[in-house]
Amino acid sequence: MSNALTEYLANFITAHKRNKIEEILAQRTRHICLVMENLHKAHNGSAVLRTAECFGIQDIHIIEPANKYKENPYVTRGSSKWIDVQKHVGSDTEGDEKCYKTLISKGYRIIATAPSDNGIQLEDVNVDSKIALIFGNEFEGLSDYALEHADETIALPMYGFTESFNISVTAGICLHTLVGNLHKSKINWTLTDEEKETLRLQWYKSVIKHSDVFERNFYNELQGRK
Repeated sequence: MSNALTEYLANFITAHKRNKIEEILAQRTRHICLVMENLHKAHNGSAVLRTAECFGIQDIHIIEPANKYKENPYVTRGSSKWIDVQKHVGSDTEGDEKCYKTLISKGYRIIATAPSDNGIQLEDVNVDSKIALIFGNEFEGLSDYALEHADETIALPMYGFTESFNISVTAGICLHTLVGNLHKSKINWTLTDEEKETLRLQWYKSVIKHSDVFERNFYNELQGRK
């Protein structure tokens, strides 16, 4: 049924937009996802969403043990409608536990981004298996739980007095290297046909104004043919 609806909605989208959607779908990946923990500033998290979408990342996980994340539309610039955001809410470590359990069940290796003398270099991160990059908040960094339960830690080189990069800058640096290595690899990092079909329908609805009206018309017409 979703295929039929997608084909129906395609009639109300220009060929240029449909071709662009196919181009982006071919570059989308769930091989890498991002996790943000307990963010304080909405604009920082929103900047990460925008950066992730630009690099072709489909999934963002947000852990909310204390601070509620609210998107800043002036920063995301519409990028959030193209990606999937999943929130993991809970006090203390509950949100982290829910998130990590979800990621592990999907086969992700969890990599923390934090200042560390023992961290691995970004260029040495193995992209053969699925990666979940986790970022801490702007003031305290990652929680003890997040660090203790991560499989690895990335150490980004820094040469100034400031002790850390802005979270969106860190995300950009990490994704530039990891997505680049992913594209150069021989592993299958693209979406499945089923995932593409789900997103195609989702994105068609996003680009059509009042898509709910067109969808309702589709089902009414379908019902009338029976």
